Amino acid sequence: MPTTPVAFYLGTTLLGTSSITTREFVPNSHAMFCPTCGEIWGRIVVDPNSWHVHSAACERHPRRGVPDWANLPGCFTSGTMPSTLLGVAGAARALDILPLAVLRREFLLTAEFYHDDLLPPARPD
Repeated sequence: MPTTPVAFYLGTTLLGTSSITTREFVPNSHAMFCPTCGEIWGRIVVDPNSWHVHSAACERHPRRGVPDWANLPGCFTSGTMPSTLLGVAGAARALDILPLAVLRREFLLTAEFYHDDLLPPARPD
């Protein structure tokens, strides 16, 4: 099966590259658009001529109100991106294709987002 190169950008900075195995199609590239500030904060470039734009909050503009646990602000793996990039069966393998710098960033953003929920309440002295 042919492989297709994939590049991950945060703003204009290349975080890393990887490749995916494609069957009968080349997946679209993806741009993450923050609906609050209008910035394209992340791009996953597969085919530079075919794009899918996702409305996804950047890390500076998390949603207010009830948290949407499937869409963490500033994360490449939030929402529908893994399944639209790899197909429904490939969504479970999405983490396998992420370069180390992207995985590290995803981990740190997730830990920061859940920080207050993961820590036990402070005990009064």
